Amino acid sequence: MLYNIPVRAQQYSRNIPLIFLSQVLYSLMLYAPTWVIFLQRNHGLSLLQVTLVDLAFWLTMAVTEVPTGVVADTFGRKTSVIIGLLLVMISALLFGLAPNFALLMLANMLWGLAVTFISGADLALFYDSLRELDRLSDYTRLRGLLSSAVLTATAAGNIVGGLVASVNLAVPFLVYAGVLVFAVLAMLWIKEPPREVNPDTGKAAGFLETLGIAWHAIRQNQLLFSAILYLSVLPLANTAIAITFIQPHLIAIGLPLAAFGLVSFAISLARIGGSAAAGTVEKRVGGTRYLRLAPLLVVLGLSGLAGLPGLWSLLGLALSLFVSVAARPIIERIILEHSPGLARATVLSIYNLIFRLLVSLLEPSAGLVGDSFGLSYALWFMTGVVAVSMALLLPGFLRRLNQEAK
Repeated sequence: MLYNIPVRAQQYSRNIPLIFLSQVLYSLMLYAPTWVIFLQRNHGLSLLQVTLVDLAFWLTMAVTEVPTGVVADTFGRKTSVIIGLLLVMISALLFGLAPNFALLMLANMLWGLAVTFISGADLALFYDSLRELDRLSDYTRLRGLLSSAVLTATAAGNIVGGLVASVNLAVPFLVYAGVLVFAVLAMLWIKEPPREVNPDTGKAAGFLETLGIAWHAIRQNQLLFSAILYLSVLPLANTAIAITFIQPHLIAIGLPLAAFGLVSFAISLARIGGSAAAGTVEKRVGGTRYLRLAPLLVVLGLSGLAGLPGLWSLLGLALSLFVSVAARPIIERIILEHSPGLARATVLSIYNLIFRLLVSLLEPSAGLVGDSFGLSYALWFMTGVVAVSMALLLPGFLRRLNQEAK
């Protein structure tokens, strides 16, 4: 209630619902359940070629992620998100209308640039708005609810997008571009929190200074660095599967195209549940204990996807998604709490850079394995990558987390 909020902070009270609205609209990705099929049927691409189109997206993000994060910290997180939304609109239109492979690559590269203007900046804006409202203690719960709202929107978009795509595979891209107009309008109404200043100079940091502050924080704070690696590896296979490999898997187990949206919605329920449960998990299980168990459960779920027959395999994916999504707000909070305020978006962008570089390596590698030996081998390959990586990373991360708790 407003009368419980300091007068200075009341001007930011509308930010949280507006961020929810903008993120929900942005997440109505109508093209998502059928974009691989769109490339294969409308443009005749193989699975390897599809991963190369997606590779252009991920590599563009890898190159531009940190510079756009610094732009957000230097010139404003709200401005950065608005630029990104406008670029996504252009990219969706171009992707849906592109007549050849070259323009598809260009559209996906522009889309990758757009996403980097949004990612990091949106979360920093959310965190700083809570800080101004003196509600940082609510971060895990509200971040989980925001993720639930986003995933619900994505699931609804999957249902509608699947139905629309059954008539014309290009139309979902065009409708999505229209939806983003309203996301931009919501962002324009947000009041941006004041930028933090460098305590040594009393001034806001410039571009290069912001970048240096972020890199220094990551190098010096081993817990921050370990948390970034943890958050990069845990959802790695889930991301590649959800983006590229789930649609060929659904075809492999005999599902018709019209059912793709419904299956995507059912899988999304696991992610929605995981997001909504994040605050409860942190409170009842304990953040550190859950972060210890999460890698084992994720690998168990991925193994079920690769090894179980038919629709039963989707239960494994649902488990893996639930666990990793529930862990995300917990680990994000560790990252945000240990990030310098005037370079928070840049630190998040460095995390995104690491994550997207890993995805850009994993996706085509798994695609090559799938084309050479079969899709199930690609799924087992990704499961093994996550299992080995987390086995190497987890002991050091938990040791540093326990040291801080003491």
